[in-house]
Amino acid sequence: MPFRRCIVAIFLYAALGFGQTEQPADTGLIELSGNLSGRLARAGSPYVVTDTITIPIGIELIIEKGTVLLFRNFTGLVVNGKLRAEGTAKDPIIFTSENDLTVNPLAAMEPAPFDWDGITLCDTSGLSTLRHCAVRYSLFGVACKSDNVILDSLTFKANGQSDIVRQTVPVTAPSGPFSFTGLGVQALPEPVVGKLFPASASAPIEEPKPVRPPRQPRVRTEHSKVPARVITGLLFAAGAIVTGAEAGQFSNAKAHFNTVNTFDASARAHYTSADWDAAQNDLNQKRAGLLAGVGCALIGALGLTFTFVF
Repeated sequence: MPFRRCIVAIFLYAALGFGQTEQPADTGLIELSGNLSGRLARAGSPYVVTDTITIPIGIELIIEKGTVLLFRNFTGLVVNGKLRAEGTAKDPIIFTSENDLTVNPLAAMEPAPFDWDGITLCDTSGLSTLRHCAVRYSLFGVACKSDNVILDSLTFKANGQSDIVRQTVPVTAPSGPFSFTGLGVQALPEPVVGKLFPASASAPIEEPKPVRPPRQPRVRTEHSKVPARVITGLLFAAGAIVTGAEAGQFSNAKAHFNTVNTFDASARAHYTSADWDAAQNDLNQKRAGLLAGVGCALIGALGLTFTFVF
């Protein structure tokens, strides 16, 4: 019985372990999703954005200098209210992919353009400011559907379709810090370094429909296979031990049952029907224990083989 209880416990642990190997690792970082307001402190940084975050209409979100936001695939920041993300040259605010190794040493794969959506400043947004911010590895960078915005000393890296979209026109920013003051705030001091539209620019073109390249599946590294190999190895070893122990007990139980179940009348005189029932039950229990051990060892062997082949 103790062997069978042990095998059941190991089997359940292995099943739970297999169910978790393909899930994103628990980074221990604070996760963000849904509506945000108030102040996003640098002390809790870096943050992992697990679903698109939104600043509702009439609400302000302040992001402290030096804060890092790591965005997962198909997530972004949508501003319907007001955003104040004011970093400094020494402590910029970074909006980037979860896979950006420069700010996330736990990243499981290399970053790439299109890793996340980008920052959208909607036409309902109040005066928003992004100062000394870095936007990396997104689909469209910063999309300004409203001119009520100040972009001051922004840097961009490896964004997919564009660095900035003003209204419907995608723009690739020049190298180095890039700044722009929207038409809605021309009364304010202009920190303009680059212009989105020169005076001779033609009418805005139609916004291209986003086309995402197919995402490459995450590649399981040898390091990520270690927990599965440990679990399947323990499962195989436990199954082999139980099989060996139960095999001997099953052989003895079978021999005893054959003795009780004999057709020799003189021998049967020594046993009662209760003896026969006890021998039958003991044989069934030993058979179940033997089968459990064999099954556990087989599952462990197959699982261990799987971790080396794939």
